[in-house]
Amino acid sequence: MVRHAMISTFTIQTDIPNTAAKTHPSGVLHAHRPDAVEEEKHHVFMWVADANAMECAVNYFTTQGYDADDLVLIPFTSKSNWVKSYPYAVPSLECDDEGQIVDFAFDSSPSSEKKKPRRRGRRLWKQAVLTNDTRDELHIQIYKYFRWFLHQLNDLKSTAHGRVVIRESGLKVAKVQTIVEAFQSAFVAITYDSTMSEIGTMLETDKFPLLEQALECELGIRADERLGLSESSQSNYPQKHDFDHMFDMLVDYKRQKGNCNVPARYKDNTRLGIWVSKLREKKRELVKSGNDFETIKRGKITQLTLTQDRLDRLNSIGFEWCLKKTPDVSWDTRFHELIEYYQTQGRWPNHKKSGSLGQWTHHQRNMFSKKDKLFMKERFAKLDAIGFDWDPTGLRSAKEINWDDGFQQLVSFGVTNGSFDVPRPSAGEQDEESYRFCAWVKLLHYEYSLFKNGHGSSILNDDRISSLFSIGFQFKE
Repeated sequence: MVRHAMISTFTIQTDIPNTAAKTHPSGVLHAHRPDAVEEEKHHVFMWVADANAMECAVNYFTTQGYDADDLVLIPFTSKSNWVKSYPYAVPSLECDDEGQIVDFAFDSSPSSEKKKPRRRGRRLWKQAVLTNDTRDELHIQIYKYFRWFLHQLNDLKSTAHGRVVIRESGLKVAKVQTIVEAFQSAFVAITYDSTMSEIGTMLETDKFPLLEQALECELGIRADERLGLSESSQSNYPQKHDFDHMFDMLVDYKRQKGNCNVPARYKDNTRLGIWVSKLREKKRELVKSGNDFETIKRGKITQLTLTQDRLDRLNSIGFEWCLKKTPDVSWDTRFHELIEYYQTQGRWPNHKKSGSLGQWTHHQRNMFSKKDKLFMKERFAKLDAIGFDWDPTGLRSAKEINWDDGFQQLVSFGVTNGSFDVPRPSAGEQDEESYRFCAWVKLLHYEYSLFKNGHGSSILNDDRISSLFSIGFQFKE
């Protein structure tokens, strides 16, 4: 049975996330006049596209007798989305580019709606949006992200502080490794050669994978909504209209460093590093499309919009749009460079002093220490066959020394030499016991610093530290 009522109401809700609703420029202005007589309109809806249109709309309604306090703006993405969501509340008016109030113009016929043309190609199912080729590329990019992320986690694990960070974040590195392996087995498009060379380049040049950059702002908004954060306590993902703020930070950076070349992974200000990197990407896109700058469109201004004015401001502080890049070098080329280096120098490259070859060498050791399955299968044997030194510091082999054996050897050394300053053996003695012992003593100092700072130690405890103190051993601070 139909229920009778003296009044009925309905609710209109914005389609903009709460975190962005207050700054979104467009929407529908709802004017309500409760005391209107029968021939007058109680409710009027007007589409406003930006701040100028808003001022025009408010002036119009106040001259028509509506109270400004009764005007309500419902932020909305577009005219078409509003009409689809609330066909019973289609706006009757809007403000044109000249500031005049005109009838609302919107063609609701299906043919008038602009649709993105679908790329031709086979799809997994009839209504799928992505073609199979595009979906393969999506899987490859997701895999690259997880592969890169796993490398970052393993690097963190190599330090005591990093292990604390991982533990506090609730991440399970082994589970991430499982995801990587699952991608490798599930998708044929993902191959070792097609991904590892690019990932290696990202690690060596401090680049970010596509998904780490492309989704930063969108994921930041969703994260704040999920956590229920208020606007005043939102996380530090880049806002869409703060070019001036980012520009001021860039000016401060130049004042301190003498240039505008902020690293993409700038630890002191991650947002600034990403912003500068994206500006250069945006400029390359403009040049590729044949444009010198961007023209502002209604509601489309972002912190990355490169207008003529913004380009002039950036150029005025000496911003470099094209940085010299180290050309990509294949793994085999680096391998032959490594052999030649050892033959001429008689030692392996140092990752801090031997430039890009040293960094590449350090990366190979990291892959070995993580026992990366693909690396061990494809490349470990080649390096091992030329006698490559996987443990130049000796710390890995030092951990194999039994505590009692090492302690007795340390006591004997102190009695013989009158101190515990164990000299480092020459390169030719690295396989001998003296080299392992030197590395073990060095490890004691490192483990003590961890123990003293509350991070725990794999070989030291209170009793062992007391034993070392009793023989006069002094830890280096």
